[in-house]
Amino acid sequence: MGHDGSVSASIPHDRVRGDLVKLAPVLLAALEQTRSSACITTADLAAPGPTIVYVNPAYCAMTGRAPEEVIGSSPRLMQGPLTDRKVLDRLRRNLTDGEPFSGETVNYRADGTPFLISWSIDPVRTPNGEITHFVATQQDVTTQVRAHNLIQATQVLDQVLTTALDSTSDRRTTRQMFLDAIVDGSARIVPFGRVTAVLIDDDDRTQTVSGPSEADDGVTLRVEFSQPASKSRGWILIHGLTANERDFVDTDGIERYGERVATVCGSLFGYQRQSDAAIKLQRSLLPPSEIVVPGFDIVTAYLPGSAGLEIGGDWYDAALHDDVVTISVGDVSGSGIEAAALMGRLRLLAAHELHRGTPVPEVLAILNGICRHASQMATMLVAQINTSSGAAELWSAGHLPPLFFNANQTALRYFDVAPPLGFLGDKPIHHESLQLDPGHGLFLFTDGLVERRTEVVTEGLERLCTAVDSEQGLHAMVQAALNATGGQVGDDVAIVALRRQLPPT
Repeated sequence: MGHDGSVSASIPHDRVRGDLVKLAPVLLAALEQTRSSACITTADLAAPGPTIVYVNPAYCAMTGRAPEEVIGSSPRLMQGPLTDRKVLDRLRRNLTDGEPFSGETVNYRADGTPFLISWSIDPVRTPNGEITHFVATQQDVTTQVRAHNLIQATQVLDQVLTTALDSTSDRRTTRQMFLDAIVDGSARIVPFGRVTAVLIDDDDRTQTVSGPSEADDGVTLRVEFSQPASKSRGWILIHGLTANERDFVDTDGIERYGERVATVCGSLFGYQRQSDAAIKLQRSLLPPSEIVVPGFDIVTAYLPGSAGLEIGGDWYDAALHDDVVTISVGDVSGSGIEAAALMGRLRLLAAHELHRGTPVPEVLAILNGICRHASQMATMLVAQINTSSGAAELWSAGHLPPLFFNANQTALRYFDVAPPLGFLGDKPIHHESLQLDPGHGLFLFTDGLVERRTEVVTEGLERLCTAVDSEQGLHAMVQAALNATGGQVGDDVAIVALRRQLPPT
């Protein structure tokens, strides 16, 4: 042996051959006792060959055939209607070229039962390179492959559930996404025929279909699922099957998949109904989306976040007293019924006081007392505008600045900010004065529009300034701001965009 551990002198060939001869009984015993199926054939590939010359007990157990039934026959006796012709063609090409082969296909036992086989074939050569035989090792992988397919199909369903719970997709979009996932998963379990999935929503009496609406000729397999709690039910149709394909279908797997579909259906649509109810409650606490103020165009928007069923505390409002309009947006910290209830109380009380003409600083002081008593915090931005002159004043209690825009620019209007409601002290609340000439406007929003967990808020503010173009109409401006979030809205968003109208020409 060399200094590097390598063998420096070859072992004589005769000695190796002698050792193998001595080991021949051991090698044969190993073949006979291994749990892996083994089959040795001649190298003649022309029909009717090759011919089986040896099979071990594991082969006989797997195929249900005794040695005397197969020795002298061709391995083709294992093939049947579902054996993949493309795999066999590749096998023949490899063996003709003297190359090893591995693959999977359907084979048949002696009683005609189909099963999925994974096998490898290697050529056996003489010392001069001539191929005299082929040796194949085989394994019945039906159970493993079916289990793997069921796991994959279930993962597709679970991913849809996760995606739907993390998004604000409407019920119609969610239904279609769910059904498409069912079709995908079913095709993984049953790789034959075509799949149609049908979902019936008894709540709104709708039927949604994914896949062919008409069944193909042939055998049809139907698997039903239902979830009474979510008022949803449906079925999976696998149609266009031949009789042989129907016999090989993983019936147990597709039925178990149907049970999983029912579970996901209940979770998904039960959640969505609760979410819809939460959003309706949230919207009921907000004023009408259309706010009419003489001399001004105003567009509002409210977008629920994707944080789940929790009701948020964002709001917007407008109050008109004489020729002064007061626009406000606010956000109660936290979420849930308590936050929503406090939001509704703050909004309604502020609207009442502003309609009476109560000065904004006094209104903020009243709201501050309510938040302090409730041990809660809220931010609020108020813009009070004289509708005749366009003179405006801004107050902020811990809120993000508004966008100010005119024909030439769109920019954040920074000014001194008071502490949030619940933490106001006795110091006077500073206000900012500005002039809204015709064509000028303000864009008020809550922090859900610009906040992301993966970045600082200044990045979101910069993104908003870039997205909002002062030359756009207000509706386009609001939509551009929402589009700039990229769908990553984790918190509720409230927006009020207003522009002073140009005089008629």
